[in-house]
Amino acid sequence: MRLVSLLVALLFFIPPISSYGLSEAYRNSVGKNLNLIKQKSTAYVWGAAGVEKDGVLQVDCSGMLHYLYKLSGIPVRRVTAKDMRYGLGGWIGKDVSLDDVDHLDIIWWSWRSVPANKRREHGHVGLLAEDPRTKLIEAVHASGSKGKVVSQQVSGVLLRDISALRRITI
Repeated sequence: MRLVSLLVALLFFIPPISSYGLSEAYRNSVGKNLNLIKQKSTAYVWGAAGVEKDGVLQVDCSGMLHYLYKLSGIPVRRVTAKDMRYGLGGWIGKDVSLDDVDHLDIIWWSWRSVPANKRREHGHVGLLAEDPRTKLIEAVHASGSKGKVVSQQVSGVLLRDISALRRITI
């Protein structure tokens, strides 16, 4: 009986491991480093994760997030967007709904316009960020079609093709 009382007491008095996302210190670091990445000269290079060549940062979509988290001191491994979605390499978190997304949550999408047999499940990944001017949430990602890191509103095709949203916990 005494053991049960102790366990119950521990559940109420020991703070739980955060299921609400990154700590304030990590959030501040990720936000600051995201702004730095957005301001840098970047090039989309498939498979790149933060290599600088001739003053140009080279990243792909999952590489951009890995590089950003590495700069921010968050211990995750370099994996593909799909592996990130399934929590591999330390990319653990809590899935959230579109109504609950917040600044610095992760967004995955798969283009539905691609034939189903060629579509990659959770094939592209980015980070949600609040636009400082409009206060609207936008997706920041390394775009292969644009050849660089871009910010775009979560609307239209992007909104339609969202496959998952996650708040990373650490």
